[in-house]
Amino acid sequence: INIENQHNNITNNINNGKIININNYGNENLNHLRTRDFLKLFDGIFGAVPKLIEKIHFDKKHPENKNIKYTNKKLPFIKVVKDNKWQLVNKKPELLDLIDSKYYMLKEKYYEIINKGKYNISDVQRSRIDSYFKKYQEEDKKIMLDLINRTELVLLNNS
Repeated sequence: INIENQHNNITNNINNGKIININNYGNENLNHLRTRDFLKLFDGIFGAVPKLIEKIHFDKKHPENKNIKYTNKKLPFIKVVKDNKWQLVNKKPELLDLIDSKYYMLKEKYYEIINKGKYNISDVQRSRIDSYFKKYQEEDKKIMLDLINRTELVLLNNS
């Protein structure tokens, strides 16, 4: 059973007798992300952003990162941990910022991997990834709508 407390402005998650301090939104612990995690994400690049959001914010092994909640699709708000407490924020700009931050994380990691030349990414896969990055940069309506819908589902299913 998870019980959420606000005590002395510190958000805690009490889980199986362990007190877990929840990180502020935007200050997640990313130490568990490995190059192999990103390589798997690149295999399905068009679904990579929502999967990365899930891997960061809803990994059961890292409850300290569960700092975003979207419990009611009808309301224009979501909850995030800011300044060590849960706060309501406007849904649309927050979703777009969340998607953007994970997109740039993926892009940065992709170029880091390519520059190292240590991992094998096929020409077909590179072409697909480059095409996705180009469409994202051009704010392709189909891509953006799909990302928003998939991200909302990830948040709704895990909140």
